[in-house]
Order: sequence, then structure tokens, then C-alpha cells
Amino acid sequence: MTLRLKDVTAGTPVTLTVNEDAAAVKAKIEGFVNSYNAIQDSITALSSYNAATETRGLLFGDSSLQQMKRSLQALTNRPVTGIPADNAYTNLSQLGLTSGTSGKLTIDSEKLTTALESNFDDVGRLFSLTTTSTSGALSFFSRNERTAAGDIGISVTYDASGQPTAASFNGTSATIEGRFLVAAAGTDLEGLRVLFSDPGDGGGTINSTMGISLGVSGSFTGVLDSITNEDYGNLQYQTDRLETSIERYANSIEDQQRRLVQIRAKYERQYLAMEEAISRYQSQGNYLSSQLSSL
Repeated sequence: MTLRLKDVTAGTPVTLTVNEDAAAVKAKIEGFVNSYNAIQDSITALSSYNAATETRGLLFGDSSLQQMKRSLQALTNRPVTGIPADNAYTNLSQLGLTSGTSGKLTIDSEKLTTALESNFDDVGRLFSLTTTSTSGALSFFSRNERTAAGDIGISVTYDASGQPTAASFNGTSATIEGRFLVAAAGTDLEGLRVLFSDPGDGGGTINSTMGISLGVSGSFTGVLDSITNEDYGNLQYQTDRLETSIERYANSIEDQQRRLVQIRAKYERQYLAMEEAISRYQSQGNYLSSQLSSL
């Protein structure tokens, strides 16, 4: 929080009180749980089969849908990657959010309230992006949905003017853009930008460790992006696959229809030829009958 004091009050001093709004945060966590459970309900409806009515969901038997469900459920059960070691909470169950056999989350309201009242900041760190650095000269600046969480070994060499001249993340060379160190494209740290500040010691090399925790929200954002992204998401892939199958089936149906038209024309020609032959034979039969009658 930054306060900019513009003037001196002439009368009664102004008192500013800043309090933690645990109730508002709890409401947001409950909203997250409700949204998560709504997704699970949708997946269940799409993949269900009712034996009594012999009806099935639109995506019954679709393995990719079950994989999506498992990916989301895994996030609710495992510890958050990269969370600071001194944080009081590393997973949702410690806050009273647990996953049942249906995959849906339930909330222990009392346990969640206690956590917010006793360790408000630690609850926030569990849900949000958190970064740490063992060097004051290196600070996290930005990332994208492809940047992996965890501990990152950073090495940077800088000259006497404090300008970085070489850098690497986990042993892989990084690009230098002014005072920013940028992770290489195609690596699991793609999108990471780290700001380098001149230590003021006349040049040298710094080896540091930076920790990145995406928190629960970031972890879900990453998984949901891998599912819904229009360029590389699983839903887009499955949509393209199904559309390709539909197109293939449509072409097959057209081919079959053309064949049926040809077969029908063939049978019609044969039927007409048969009708003509029967008509001739009937005429010949009638002629022979009249000749025999006259004998």
C-alpha cells in the first residue's frame, strides 16, 4: 500500500485503519469451490450413462474428458509447487477444502475461518503467485501460462557499469534485453522475465535461486489454459479431431450415395429389360396359344 500525502489537515487528524477482510476472502474461496463443483457436475453429466433409461451423455466414453477431470482433481489433492517453505499451508485440505469420491470439493467452514483468522497472509500465498529470491539483485518481473513453477537456478555475469552480459536459467542460456533476463523459448521457463539491479560492486557474477509458486489460482489457470486455449488446448484438439471425423464420414456418405444412385440406375435398367422380355414372352405365348387352338 502506498499513501501520497497531499496536504496537512487544519482540524482533526485523519485516522486511516487498514484491516484484513477475512469474510470477503472466505466468500471468494467459497465462490471458487462452487465454480469448481459446477465444472465437475458438467463433466459428470456429459460422461454419464443411465442404465434405467438407457440414455448417455453427449461425451459418454470420451477418454479426453476423463483426463480433464483427473487433471483438475489432481490440483485439489497435491501440494502447491514452489510454495515458500515457511508458509503455514501447502495444500487445500489444510484449509478445510477436501475432495470426495465424486470429485467435488467440500468446505469445513470452521477450519477455513480459523486459518484466515490465524494465518491470513499464508492463505493468500497458497492461492496467489508468490516469488522468492536469494539475491537482492534479481527480482521476478513477469511470466506467462507456459512458465513452470518451482526453484530456478539463475546465474548472471555483469560488467563494471552494472549491465548484465551473460545469464542462464537452470543452466540454459537466457536472452538479455536491457536489464531484463528472458528465458529461452521452447523451455519449461518460457515467458519468464527477471529484472537485474546493479549491485554496485564493479562487476562480477551472481548465482542465485529464485522460487516461483503459482498458487492454487495460477495452477488452475495453467491447467484450464491447456484445456481451453484456442491454439493448443485439448478442447480445440478434440474439436478439430471430431470435425475431421465428421468431414470424413460426410465424404463417405456422399460416396455411398453416389454408389447407391448408380446401383439404382443399374437395377432400373435391368428391371426395364426384364419387363420388356416378359412382355415379348407373353406376346409369343399368346400367339402360340392361338395357333394351337386353331389346329
